[in-house]
Amino acid sequence: MIIVNVTVTLEAAATADLKQAIQAMDLASNAEAGCRIYATSQDVNNAKVLRIYEEWETLDALMAHFQTPHMAAFQQAFAGVAVSGMTRKAYEVAGEVEFPNA
Repeated sequence: MIIVNVTVTLEAAATADLKQAIQAMDLASNAEAGCRIYATSQDVNNAKVLRIYEEWETLDALMAHFQTPHMAAFQQAFAGVAVSGMTRKAYEVAGEVEFPNA
């Protein structure tokens, strides 16, 4: 499994303007083959920060995701928004373990 964690920091709190694009991206991505979860959230302590959490069954599924029409539309929606920072990390996970403090 591939886990992706993206943090985007906007120069201004523009998430309200991006809400439709974010919702469309989340819905379309979750419908893709190989996507276990795709979820975007806003930091409750900083309205300028968005976090995208993704789980993909394979790297091939994630790579196919980058070629979708909804990815192009999402990138277009963000084209006019000033971004002051972004981190993108992907992890290959061998398996799930029981939560240690359950």
